[in-house]
Amino acid sequence: AIFPAIELFAEDLKKAGLKFNHRKSQCYIAEEHRDEEWEELRGDIPNGTIVDSDETIHHGITVCNVPVGSDGFIETYLQKRLKRIRGGYNKISALLNPGRWPNPEIPSRQMLWILLLVCLQSMGDYWLRHVRPDHTADFARGIDGELHTLLNMCIGVDTAQWSEIARERMRLPIRYRGCGLRRAEDIRHGQF
Repeated sequence: AIFPAIELFAEDLKKAGLKFNHRKSQCYIAEEHRDEEWEELRGDIPNGTIVDSDETIHHGITVCNVPVGSDGFIETYLQKRLKRIRGGYNKISALLNPGRWPNPEIPSRQMLWILLLVCLQSMGDYWLRHVRPDHTADFARGIDGELHTLLNMCIGVDTAQWSEIARERMRLPIRYRGCGLRRAEDIRHGQF
């Protein structure tokens, strides 16, 4: 069992002059298995939880920054990640807004384009690769919406007014004469 092994691990750490901190560990078990025996076995290791916007508590843990747990835990975790990514996009948008830097010596559109193409469009890829696609639809749509806003600012045109052919062409790789801007919603199944 894992919990007695943790105590053995703590003893091994003590021999090395280190102290195991139970409070920095978390555990998770599916709701149908959560009972008094679980509470007794886990000892002072806390249950992993997350609270959503409705103040509902969901159980789960993160493993290498990937949510594992109830559906509510995974979806709430991805919503919080999306909020952090949006914050970064908004900061970049404020700093590189072409209206803020009308001076032609400051190539804010080019800087924004390079960031968009090379960095920003892949910010959610880690979670698209590690979280099942049935949990990532809203997350991917949120990423795509924010990238669309940045793209419109970058090129100074509302791409929603473009034809579907032009938008598809924009999503093609550069080597096929596209813009290389893929949609997270389109690639989330393949990435997983």
